[in-house]
Amino acid sequence: MWVPITVHLPLGFAKSWSPNKCAPVSFICGPYAIIMLAQLGNTVLVPVLPFLVKEYVSPSHVAKQYGILQSAMWIAQTLLSPMLGALSDSIGRRQVIFVSLLISMGGCVLLGYSTTFIQMLASRVITGAGFQIALFRAYFATTQPKEKRTGSFGLIGVIQGFSLFVGPTIGGLISAFGGKRMAAFGAAAAF
Repeated sequence: MWVPITVHLPLGFAKSWSPNKCAPVSFICGPYAIIMLAQLGNTVLVPVLPFLVKEYVSPSHVAKQYGILQSAMWIAQTLLSPMLGALSDSIGRRQVIFVSLLISMGGCVLLGYSTTFIQMLASRVITGAGFQIALFRAYFATTQPKEKRTGSFGLIGVIQGFSLFVGPTIGGLISAFGGKRMAAFGAAAAF
């Protein structure tokens, strides 16, 4: 991946590197970067959420309540995906993507301030009601030429896989240094 500072280092061969040769600019600052940050926002909370649940639920119910919180987000995404898709068809994909990212961010902020299990559940439903990877797939299907669509969808898969192992690591580090609730705010910042 191209790093801007390498152009200014006296490395000889690195002088010829450019973002167009090493990585697409859209991967660094376009829709792919948004997808990566949003996916990281979804996965940062994976290692922290059980400990947040433990604060408000009896120890014998932690696993069940954690499962409910995780499922609530994915159920909300599954149920609302067709509605957001139809909305993006009628008013435009970019506008719906932008608003959905704000909704997910709001859900993470609410999780950071939650003091009861019901508030945590509401925050997870709100987070799930927001960001939809399907919106980005539809965006690429309508904006990319036919020969580049497969590559775009492949990169989305790579980004999702990357966030699955990097997000929990980031969440663990944030909670170790800033506290469990700080991970929720870190997830909100990613959106």
